[in-house]
Formats: sequence, structure tokens, C-alpha cells
Amino acid sequence: FFFLMIRRPPRSTQSRSSAASDVYKRQVSTQSTWEPERVFHIEGESALEFCEREGISDFKISTGVTSIDKMLNGGIAPKLLTEICGEAGSGKSQFCIQLMLRNLLDEKDKYVGRMSYYISTQKPMSESRLIQMKASFIRKYRLASAAAEMNRLMIIKHAMTIKDFETIIYGDLNDKVQSGEKISLLIIDSIAGITDEFIRETNSGFAMDFNERSDALKEWAQTLKRYAYQYNMAVVVTNNVKTGFKEDFREEGRFDKTAPSLGLLWSNQVNERIKLKKLKINDPENPGSKRRLIKIKFSPRLPRGNCQYQIVEEGIVGAGE
Repeated sequence: FFFLMIRRPPRSTQSRSSAASDVYKRQVSTQSTWEPERVFHIEGESALEFCEREGISDFKISTGVTSIDKMLNGGIAPKLLTEICGEAGSGKSQFCIQLMLRNLLDEKDKYVGRMSYYISTQKPMSESRLIQMKASFIRKYRLASAAAEMNRLMIIKHAMTIKDFETIIYGDLNDKVQSGEKISLLIIDSIAGITDEFIRETNSGFAMDFNERSDALKEWAQTLKRYAYQYNMAVVVTNNVKTGFKEDFREEGRFDKTAPSLGLLWSNQVNERIKLKKLKINDPENPGSKRRLIKIKFSPRLPRGNCQYQIVEEGIVGAGE
């Protein structure tokens, strides 16, 4: 015998006035809700058998880099809100593109054709970089016959404003998952890219409306985690870093005083945080390519760890590979 309890998390009842879009107000009343608390008492069935019968999967999305996958215990996990933060040029967007491509394969590099949904905010995804990495990916795994289908399985959107972003996550994305589209990876690059809209003009100049930004971040995080849990989806968001004073730890022989943007409130919404960092180390086998560090900051499933990587034409590879 075993018991499985699914508890409904609290839902925010607050709504924003100026920032909330019309589509949000419409969708919030019609989108599917969490099921109330249920207790299952199943006789003669193991937990594994129950999960298989219920379609609860423990798949991981491999990064394609052996050292990073080992650190991540197989890759990016579903049912979690995973943040990838780092300074400009650390490879956040390229990491996300590689995840989107790798989502097409299983852990044994067999083509399974899982669907990804990619939302860019600050600037559109680099189409030339996507084409370059996709061409290398197709050659490496001999997927020429699946090239056309790959384009259909990678949905790419660009949100320039908060209204655009909410139209996508409460409208198009919500419609797709509710209609049965099996999206296994959702990427938002980046979550900080749309919060500048909360800067308001005041008598003394311009200032961030932190209360409104906080309400928005909590609503978005709740929605993203609902998608992650309810649809067995891996949700990855990128975030910028800023100069901080609370993080004062030694890395690679010098102090790193950068902290992720959006403050403690956003940090409390994230389940797993992975930090990328540029290093002042040239790779001897790839002149001109500097090494970078990927580090697990916190996670409910992983111990802290780090390893080095570099960015080449094909994408992200392990240092020295």
C-alpha cells in the first residue's frame, strides 16, 4: 500500500490594472484550475506502476554536454521552474537554443520529436545562430529526414511588451496545452527583459514601481509552475545579473559580487537556479574561445557543483572536448 497526496497550492486573487492585458483578464477566469486535494489508496500497485499508468514521466532534457549532464543528474528536469542566470556573453541564450534542440532527442540520443515553446523578450532570438546550431545538430545526429518536422516542433515567439508576453502565456500557450499539444519544454529568455516597463515617471524622475512588479512576477511564476506541474513540462527562464553585496564568495581565485536581478521575491519563486559565468581562461585547443563556468546555486534535487564549458560553432561543449 502507498498513499499519494496532491495538494492544491494557493492562488493569488490580486490583479493588476494598467499592466494586465485584456487577454489575461479573459483567460484567468477560463483557464483550467488545479484539482482539489485527493488521496489515492492503491492496493497491489507500486509507486512506479502508478506513475507509469498516470503518465507521470521523469524524463530529463540533456544539454548534450557529458560533464554538465552529470552535474545535473541527466539534464533539466520537468515540473520545476529552473532559472539560468548570468552576465552578458556568458551563453544563456545559446544554452537555451541547445536545450530546445536536445529536447528533440531522448537520453540515448534517439529522435523522439518533443515540442518546445521559446519566448524571447529583450530582443528576438538570433535566427542566424539558430540556423548554425541546428545545421550542426542535424549533421551530428543524422536527422536530415526530420528537418522539416523540427521546424514545426520548435515554436518561437517574441514579446516586446508585458501585454505581448501575457497574450502569449495566457492566450496562445494556454490554448495549445489545453487542446492537447504536448509541449515538454518552455523557455523564457529573459524574465527580466520585460520588467523595465514597470519603471514609472515621478516628480523626481523615473523609478521602478516595485509593488506592481512584485505582483506581476508572482502571477507569472505561479502560472509557469502550474504549466510545469500540470503538463509535465520543463520550464526554463533566463535572468540577468547585477552587482550585489550579499553574495561575496570566492570563485576561480577572485571575488564574485554579482547577484541575479529581480531581488529576493523572484528568487523565492524559482525552484532551481543555475549560474553561468565568464572566466579569464583561454582554451588551448580553441584559440580565441574563453572558458566559462556553470554552477548550481540551489536545487531541491541536486547538490552544489560546477564545471567548465566553452562556446564553439556547434554550440556549448565541455571544456577541452
